[in-house]
Amino acid sequence: MNKIKELIKNLCPNGVVYKRIDELCSISRGRVMSKGYIRDNQGEYPVYSSQTENNGELGKISTYDFEGEYLTWTTDGANAGSVFYRKGKFSVTNVCGLLQVTNKLITPKYLYYALSIVALDYVNVGMGNPKLMSNVMAKIRIPLPPIEIQNEIVRILDNFTELEAELEAELEARKKQYEYYRNEIIEKFDYKLVKLKDIILKSSSGGTPLKSNNEFYENGKIPWLRTQDIKFNEIYQINSFITEKAVQCTSAKWIPENCVIVAISGASAGRCAINKIKT
Repeated sequence: MNKIKELIKNLCPNGVVYKRIDELCSISRGRVMSKGYIRDNQGEYPVYSSQTENNGELGKISTYDFEGEYLTWTTDGANAGSVFYRKGKFSVTNVCGLLQVTNKLITPKYLYYALSIVALDYVNVGMGNPKLMSNVMAKIRIPLPPIEIQNEIVRILDNFTELEAELEAELEARKKQYEYYRNEIIEKFDYKLVKLKDIILKSSSGGTPLKSNNEFYENGKIPWLRTQDIKFNEIYQINSFITEKAVQCTSAKWIPENCVIVAISGASAGRCAINKIKT
């Protein structure tokens, strides 16, 4: 970071200019490609879509529409505003926007990092379907330091990205190692399978107070456990609270200490935790 400060001091002591995306790039969209089309035209070149899983790759086909350095972004849906750096030969679907740098004052990789920070602020979430259309993308303004500073920023952030990938790989390896030894230990015992209902005192589910009712939340002091708090852990503290009225008006229940909690819906469905909050 000290090097960046030194470069800024020497190369742009009066600050940096801001440019709109349409001053820096050509903006376009991909074409309609169904899963059937991809299945019938399998090959080596990736097709990127609106999804964020698997780096946005929907599949691979035998032809490609673009070659070089580009940025893509998700134009609509739950992942609208997600930005990706692309390099090589590839195609994109019609729900992907495409940016090709046309201005020599900016590098594609720097544009990727800068746009990743600000793009989500321009997503229109109205009508329940988030969107970041090309006309809005065109108006986004980003800082444009000299190329030397851009390259240093990219170098630093690339290093962090590489370290993050290494850490994720290490965590995944440790998880598999844990699961292996856990299963090894359990299988050494002489045990029988039983139904959960035969070994617990009681099972029940909770309820969610109306979010529009401020009386249920404002100045609440009762801990309110949500599915996102359940992370295969022991829960000692949470940050959400409801009022006594919310408990009386819904199916919300007091959860005794040391109860096992299971998320039954949402992204965390299937996760378990042990409640350690004293009631």
